[in-house]
Amino acid sequence: MISAPLGGLGQPPRAAPAARLPVEGANGTYMPMGAPRISYASPPYSGGYALKLAVEKLGGKDIPKLITLPLPIVTNDTVKYCKEGTWAEMKDGCNAFPPALVPNPGWFASIYSPETPEIGLQAALVGQPEQ
Repeated sequence: MISAPLGGLGQPPRAAPAARLPVEGANGTYMPMGAPRISYASPPYSGGYALKLAVEKLGGKDIPKLITLPLPIVTNDTVKYCKEGTWAEMKDGCNAFPPALVPNPGWFASIYSPETPEIGLQAALVGQPEQ
């Protein structure tokens, strides 16, 4: 496995499928997996979820006054490689994206929420909702 070094909280290790093999989109900043890693941050999907709830409230739906969002944590033991970054794939637990899909190593990967099936990788990167 290969991973981009963490640039700060909220940036899970971006995994590659196999050690010492060429990785599409990778460059010299990638290093072998094994070094202890952790990612723990306020998820960026919270903005999209808040907007979704506001629209529902304007439509007459009752919305709870307090909503607690779980803070995702990714470690060496829980990192799971995404092949495409679809919402369904993230629902199944993937949380790390190949550099060919997400070339910016400072990108925040914790975009999955069961409450926002509209937000997959393309929604986060270019504003294209899941179909």
